[in-house]
Amino acid sequence: MAQALLDAGMQRARIGVVGLRGGKVSHARLPDGTVNHAAYAEVLRRLPTATFEDATDVVGFARYVKSDEEIECLGYAAEMAEAGIDEMIEVARPGVDAAALYAAVMERLLTMGSEYAPLAFYVDPIGQESRRYTNPPIGKRLQHGDWITNEVSAIWGTQVAQEDQPIVLGPIPEEWKPVIELQRDVFRAGLELMKPGTELASMIDFVAGFGAKRGMKTEILMHGRGAGDDGPLLSPRARGEGIRDVRIEKGNAFVWKPTAVSADGRLRFTWGGDVVVTDKGGQQLFKRPHGMVSVS
Repeated sequence: MAQALLDAGMQRARIGVVGLRGGKVSHARLPDGTVNHAAYAEVLRRLPTATFEDATDVVGFARYVKSDEEIECLGYAAEMAEAGIDEMIEVARPGVDAAALYAAVMERLLTMGSEYAPLAFYVDPIGQESRRYTNPPIGKRLQHGDWITNEVSAIWGTQVAQEDQPIVLGPIPEEWKPVIELQRDVFRAGLELMKPGTELASMIDFVAGFGAKRGMKTEILMHGRGAGDDGPLLSPRARGEGIRDVRIEKGNAFVWKPTAVSADGRLRFTWGGDVVVTDKGGQQLFKRPHGMVSVS
């Protein structure tokens, strides 16, 4: 790395380094950055008269808006992720080994041509807090009344798609239906608000206040898509205080999956997937009907 810079005559140049820290719209999950310390220290030693500055946001904002080719690749990745969800719905039944379910979904994704991206899912009786599995859960069998929440990811042309679809093994309990309806409404309203020029502050504040009108709660869950996590990160734990002024732009790609929470906080429902920003707002890249899928 150092020799390449020297060969380019950059001994006294001003050099930007991506990943020295987390950025506004890239490396958002990595506040300490991604640069290898030993390699970077050696470059500094070899080029003592050069100036090095953080350029995470310079490149991040260039990647923030996707090209038509990137959106096309992301669309196909979303199709593969949807096929993975279809496979999960087909296989998931009481008595099925959870590891076999995991393997079936991964086989479907890989045979369609996706690069490897581990399935993440949770499975336990509906309403219980579940463990997150990113490998086959050995020795666990599905039971009647379990629900499966998932993050099914696929990669095509470096573009990483993610689709989420809750599944319950049995009928949908009545107490969940108002929560699912609230989540559907905030999802659709968020797509309408997701127009070019809208500041993230508007999205954050809109979602935070939406559920109160029905005596429940809604939480934003939205993060960038593309070659990894291009884009901002907004969640109940990452509230976006430092990126409220960032504007949504045409060609942005997000995973949009807000959460609805019951009045007593017991029931939490999240559903969604990949969207791209058009002149008219957010446009889904997936075709699944909204809600929790019931299988038996």
